[in-house]
Amino acid sequence: HKRFKHVLEQVHLLLSGFQQDPNCVSQLLDLLLEPSVAYTVLQDALATLVGRLPRGLFELLDEELQQGMKQFEAVNQESTPINDHLKAESSRLLRMIDQFVQDKVVSSERENVIESLLPVRTVLSRYAAMDTVAPVIVTSLLEKY
Repeated sequence: HKRFKHVLEQVHLLLSGFQQDPNCVSQLLDLLLEPSVAYTVLQDALATLVGRLPRGLFELLDEELQQGMKQFEAVNQESTPINDHLKAESSRLLRMIDQFVQDKVVSSERENVIESLLPVRTVLSRYAAMDTVAPVIVTSLLEKY
């Protein structure tokens, strides 16, 4: 999804006043119709946490995202509603994170771990609550600018 990242960067430049080509907005909207973008956004959020999470949690989340992407591909072939899959998967990952923190993180470290997980939890919460992928990205852009 290098194209998605490139187009998103172009939109950031446009909104910051450094770019004059408004075609990047329509390109972004076209890309947002690809539900696999959600997994890219989650993987990017998780990548920022390398080395800041308790042993095993990063690996568990990374593995779960990989499995979720494989399930997404299977769901996509079955014509099952993608948004339903994404909402369910996001809710499941949120519960899994909460359970891991509760069961395997020492109580004195929980607050720091929860704070470190904020980027991933924010993205997951948005996907769990939304009916489509596009509003999550658009909302994020509007919040920033």
